[in-house]
Amino acid sequence: MKVLLCSVPYGTLEESLRPLTTFKFIRPIGITRLIDWMETKGYRGDIYDINNLRPSDEELIKVFKKINPTIVGLSATLTHCYPNVKRITKLLRQLFPDIWIVVGGHIASSANVILKRTETDICIAGDGEIPWVKFLDYAKSHAKHQQLNYEELGKIKGLAYYDSNDVLKVSYGEQLPASELKHVDYEKLRAALFDKGDMIYDYFPKVKD
Repeated sequence: MKVLLCSVPYGTLEESLRPLTTFKFIRPIGITRLIDWMETKGYRGDIYDINNLRPSDEELIKVFKKINPTIVGLSATLTHCYPNVKRITKLLRQLFPDIWIVVGGHIASSANVILKRTETDICIAGDGEIPWVKFLDYAKSHAKHQQLNYEELGKIKGLAYYDSNDVLKVSYGEQLPASELKHVDYEKLRAALFDKGDMIYDYFPKVKD
């Protein structure tokens, strides 16, 4: 499997195509925690910091084709990310009809809308580390998003999806113990900026005194 985790821009589509000013940069900490937990369980993945890079559709398509993912996780903070969740999932589905598209973050509290109005297959409700890895385990034997095994999905706490009767199923999973949380690996965030890695310094306010 080729796993890609992406931060999702907030605001209108017009706003999301404008470069961010330094003070608006947001560190995608949640994604790094997912990657860290994945690695402890034997998985590998890439990060694409779409929120801070603000790429055009053409740039998104170029990167997606280069990475060629089989599972994409989108981290969307709040409902103001919805226009870009819709935009990005649509591009992904057009490029890769069979891939899994999973959305997490606070926007998953609106899973009923996300699952019906976008190309999202599954939402992760609540803390994502444990259910995300369990979903990756599930995806090993269910390579295409059309292969929904509701019995198996029902065993994974922390997912939101529509079942075979078109009923929304939502559960909340376990939280990762504080002792398992690692410090942020900023080299991973630098890599998520691709050829603009020096933008990582914009994550931090400048010290004046």
